[in-house]
Amino acid sequence: MLFRKNKISEELVKKIREAAAGFDVVVAPDMEAALKVVKGVEVMAGEVEDELIKAGDNLKWVHVWSAGVDNYDLHYMKDKGIILTNSSGVHSVQIPEYILGVMLELVKGLHVFRNQQSKKLWKKRRPDELYKKTLGVLGIGDIGRRTAELGKAMGMRVLGYRRSGKPEECVDVMYSEGQLDDMLPLCDFVVNTLPLTDSTYHLIGAAQFDAMKDGAYFINIGRGKVVDESALIQALKSGKLKGAALDVFEEEPLPQDSPLWDMENVIITPHISGLSPNYDERAVGILIENIRRYVKGQPLINQVSYERGY
Repeated sequence: MLFRKNKISEELVKKIREAAAGFDVVVAPDMEAALKVVKGVEVMAGEVEDELIKAGDNLKWVHVWSAGVDNYDLHYMKDKGIILTNSSGVHSVQIPEYILGVMLELVKGLHVFRNQQSKKLWKKRRPDELYKKTLGVLGIGDIGRRTAELGKAMGMRVLGYRRSGKPEECVDVMYSEGQLDDMLPLCDFVVNTLPLTDSTYHLIGAAQFDAMKDGAYFINIGRGKVVDESALIQALKSGKLKGAALDVFEEEPLPQDSPLWDMENVIITPHISGLSPNYDERAVGILIENIRRYVKGQPLINQVSYERGY
């Protein structure tokens, strides 16, 4: 088993070795070291890249440290019969906290007051409340589910959008594929947590922003390319959207000439909502469970569907 990770504690490496007792576990801190030992490797885990995957000649299972897999050559792995699992669930604490934080920042105008503070400007404005507002969550996975729970805790009505339309306890009304435009006009906040696939590319465009309630807020922590950024910018410029909080973008880093930088009603963060000092510990927990299942020949958790792309 090849474990590729730049920095990780010896304690967590020890836990991986204990779980994979029947394997020779090689820890590679960088790509150069990994490429030297990848031949013949059966299992690869951690921060792996396409180049490393394609350099292996005996791979049966790859487990990646991220939840998203849109940056991998899924067609290659499918053709090679490689099982791919991800670390879905590793973001279920920190990203919902980020979402709640920026929702409060937007509705209370804290970003505006912070700007005023830098100018020593004493200017009052009336903050709003989350209470009894309607929250629309696009994608009810681990992140979306916890976001819905936090919304309910704040007294919000929660609408959900998921491909299957399967109900969820913390969601008041669930919408399925093809019903997105029915949900959007009802939401005061629209939060995108969707992965990037062929079917979600630019899922949120001009028509969807037009369908949203006047004065709604938009939050994106999913993938930048799920949103048509030019349409988002237009919706913000026109006043259709009251504001936005964006952690992901169509191009990263966000280009210096993007109009988003200069919009007072936009909160920009550099793709950090998923970062946490507890990330590796949670990811190792998922990997260890899958190692145990792999050894026993049991179905793995978080197995990626090559048809769906997640």
